[in-house]
Amino acid sequence: NSPQVLPVTVEIALVPADFDTDLDVDITDFALLQTCFTGQGIIQNDPACLPTRLDEDDDVDQGDAELFLQCLSGPEILPNPYCMDP
Repeated sequence: NSPQVLPVTVEIALVPADFDTDLDVDITDFALLQTCFTGQGIIQNDPACLPTRLDEDDDVDQGDAELFLQCLSGPEILPNPYCMDP
C-alpha cells in the first residue's frame, strides 16, 4: 500500500455553438450568430462567421439557429455536450 502517483488529463469539450469558447452558450454567442445570419441559400464566407455555420451547408440560416437553440444554456452554465447530436 505504498502511495502512487497517477497522471490525470482532463479534456473539456466545447460545443460548436460556444463561439466565444467561454464554456457556455449564451446571448454573447447568439449575438455572433445574429450578426452572421444570411438566410437560406446565401453563402456566409466571412472568416469570423465560419463557426456559426452549424449545419451541413454554407449559409447561416434557420437550420443553424435551431441547432444553436438546442445548445443554449445561459451565462456560466455548461451546455449539454450532446446538444447537437441527432
